[in-house]
Amino acid sequence: MNRDIRNKGLSSTNPKKNKGMKKKNRSSKFLPTILFMSIIAISIIYLFYYINTSTEPILPLGTKEKSELEIISEKDLDYEYPATPSEVLRLYYRITRVLYNEDLTEEQTNNLVSKLRQLFDKELIENNPLEDQLKIFTKEKEDFKDKKYEFSDFNIMDAKEVLYWSKEEVEYAAVIGSSSFTKKNELLMVYEEYIFRRDEDGRWKIVGWQPANEDSKPAEDETFGG
Repeated sequence: MNRDIRNKGLSSTNPKKNKGMKKKNRSSKFLPTILFMSIIAISIIYLFYYINTSTEPILPLGTKEKSELEIISEKDLDYEYPATPSEVLRLYYRITRVLYNEDLTEEQTNNLVSKLRQLFDKELIENNPLEDQLKIFTKEKEDFKDKKYEFSDFNIMDAKEVLYWSKEEVEYAAVIGSSSFTKKNELLMVYEEYIFRRDEDGRWKIVGWQPANEDSKPAEDETFGG
């Protein structure tokens, strides 16, 4: 009787010992996996932190950031024309700044002037043939260089202040912009009011411009549909 009880006791303790060993072996197998996943998680967190805090753009190896000349030259205004008068004027200033500040080839100059004319209303284009505009621009740029000016910056009035009106089912807009020119410690500010007309394709085109001042407010121009 006693021998049977001892045998039963032995047989009941052995399985418990085996189960403990299995649990220990299983946890040791999972340990490398947990460490590997932790390393990956830390790496991802660091990558996001680097992207969000880095001031330098992340570019593919061997590439460089495009210049303003390259960006504008590659624009296809047939497919990505500015949507508002303010955006049209912004592009006008950007093109003009490159034209005056950069040393351009004849091909580059012709390309940029042609893009500039794409922002013009038909009436303005008809009154300013391409050849005449190129001659005028060449002369102005020479004077600009002789006086050692640089087209440093531009500013456009808040979009909420842009004036819109219509006449005989034609839409017009007036926007005031300013451009700044620097020469050593000298600063020259030029304020102008630009008049826009919406064409049959719904695109805002520059009809003309006139002098303005710092306190000017856009007004309907009787010459252009006011």
